[in-house]
Amino acid sequence: MSKKEVNLLIEKLKLELTELKSDSLLREEIIRLIDEIERQLPLNESDVEEKTLADRIRSLIGRFEAEHPRLTNILSEIMNKLSNIGI
Repeated sequence: MSKKEVNLLIEKLKLELTELKSDSLLREEIIRLIDEIERQLPLNESDVEEKTLADRIRSLIGRFEAEHPRLTNILSEIMNKLSNIGI
């Protein structure tokens, strides 16, 4: 897994967010999460607070899985890719 794959998934998530018509709180929370992922992505493994980031992703997945399955699927993929590259 590579950082490039994570970046591609982030772009896919951003596209999905543009199609989200309601739930601005969800949009804002995911945008903050994307910002955090993008900030941490270029860092070394030892610099990343992996529990915080992984916990936030899992929390979003749990909260929005039923209402927004495509978003949660992309978030799951991002979480797996980040884990595989040591972030």
